[in-house]
Amino acid sequence: MKKIFMFVMPCLVAALSLTSCNDTMDDKAVIDAQYEGRYSNAVVNVSSTNSPDFQTVEVTAAVANADAVAEQGIMLSSDASFETVTYAVNDTVEANYTLYVTGLQELTKYYVRAYAVGKNGVTVYSETKEVTTVAAPMVSIEGTYTVVDYKNGDSGWEQFCNPYKMTIEFEEGSNDIVNITGLALGSIDRYSETEPVTFQGLYDAETNTITIPNNSVVANTADYGQVWSVAYQADALVLNFNPKGGSMESQIVRYACAAGNLGYFYHEMQHD
Repeated sequence: MKKIFMFVMPCLVAALSLTSCNDTMDDKAVIDAQYEGRYSNAVVNVSSTNSPDFQTVEVTAAVANADAVAEQGIMLSSDASFETVTYAVNDTVEANYTLYVTGLQELTKYYVRAYAVGKNGVTVYSETKEVTTVAAPMVSIEGTYTVVDYKNGDSGWEQFCNPYKMTIEFEEGSNDIVNITGLALGSIDRYSETEPVTFQGLYDAETNTITIPNNSVVANTADYGQVWSVAYQADALVLNFNPKGGSMESQIVRYACAAGNLGYFYHEMQHD
């Protein structure tokens, strides 16, 4: 009797286990059936490509079934195999959308394709198209620039402020003295409410540089008064200008005020 009981108990356990597994499988089948065919693979294509300026590519794409898409965007690469890729992701999901990639090189061929991540988990890609950036224009050093400041911190050089505006104008009647307004304004304003001032530099047309003497007052702050520039291991701060495209970059500079040093910076500028 004991042997029969020992045989019956494992059989009951096995039967109960099979019943539980079957219930689980049935539940999964019911769930799968609810979603089966609900989301199809996305269908995506590139409608057009364009280079609105020498460092930017514009791509317009479309998806035929936007309701099946969880994410969409474009991919850009300098090689047809897309080994090195820059992504631009659309903030929303739309049937038609336009995205931009900037910071590119002039007169360079790029390869682009659109992608869509489906709600079913499948990512699809459009056919690859080519676009070549236009030539960079020759730009005068005068004008308005968009500036980004970088500060040397614990993790190295990091962007320290949002982009801001700076202007450069020739002193009236001069072709080498320039008036500069707004340099370092974005960074200094993080320490104290800042009023920009206009200070002067010397422009060399042969080398395309602007030289700013040390201790030039570049801003007035509400809390610390005047802020002045001191070039790193140099007698003057030099701005290097590239007239082809209008980019400019500064050497390393320390900004100081009566209360002490604000830190070491450098600036990247792009002519508007």
